[in-house]
Amino acid sequence: MVNGWLIIDKPLSITSFSVVSLIKKIINKRKVGHAGTLDPMATGILPIAIGEATKVIEFAMNYVKEYEFVVTFGEARDTDDQEGKVIARSNKYPSVEEIRNALKFFTGEIFLSPPIFSAIKVNGKRAYNLARQGLINELPKRKSIIYKIELLEESNLNYCLETKIRVLCSKGTYVRSIARELALFLGTCGYVSYLRRTKVGNFSISQAISLENLERLHLSNELLACIMPVEVVLDDIPAFTCNPEQAMFLRQGRALSIELLEGNLNLSKEACVIKAFSGSQLTALVEKAGNYLKPIKVFNY
Repeated sequence: MVNGWLIIDKPLSITSFSVVSLIKKIINKRKVGHAGTLDPMATGILPIAIGEATKVIEFAMNYVKEYEFVVTFGEARDTDDQEGKVIARSNKYPSVEEIRNALKFFTGEIFLSPPIFSAIKVNGKRAYNLARQGLINELPKRKSIIYKIELLEESNLNYCLETKIRVLCSKGTYVRSIARELALFLGTCGYVSYLRRTKVGNFSISQAISLENLERLHLSNELLACIMPVEVVLDDIPAFTCNPEQAMFLRQGRALSIELLEGNLNLSKEACVIKAFSGSQLTALVEKAGNYLKPIKVFNY
């Protein structure tokens, strides 16, 4: 059975859901999901969870993400990307130096208003549906953490029609919001005209497979070699090894006494979730409950 992570380089003009549906069809597997939606106009890394890996999608969702994007100045769009309607224009085009200086104010903990054309729910309804009906024109600001943001423009132009930027940010950050707010900070307006996700946690674009290559690899029986183990998204979680009997208990949903694992378990006080291995195989994720380790996710291969 196929269980693990497949890193796809999502092409332009296709939804993340469509990628999942295509992979289900190619590998004939029902349990397939993704860790972090990419807009249709965006390309790049889309981590795909297959089989038992779908049980740990939430851990991959928390990963830091890296994007490269282009901001086009002089126009604002209602979607904050090139697919939207023009809602404002400006004759001001910032210089490279002005952009570079402005980016200093877009680092650390910042608060951004998400695009109104987004999947965020407002009173149980998707924002993009409300926006299409003209019922909302702004969403409440949300906290984002920008770990690094840099200009990928090496020239010293006195004015820029567009500029390319790389950002490393926390989950839930909308690049479209960064572009909009950056343009406003510079006294103009702007939108994202190009967006590519290049990293998701430890996954990099160099590991990604195009959809064109996906079916070829499957037909030539080479696809299995591209699938990473389920636990690849759990690197920062402590682990212990259990014997076959203990592994069976965990798979049955039974707790293990911590005392019986002495010498095989070295946990910090902060550790809440722990990986349990049987040999080299991930058996369960457990949590401390008093003097016991209680299984919270069990893996069946």
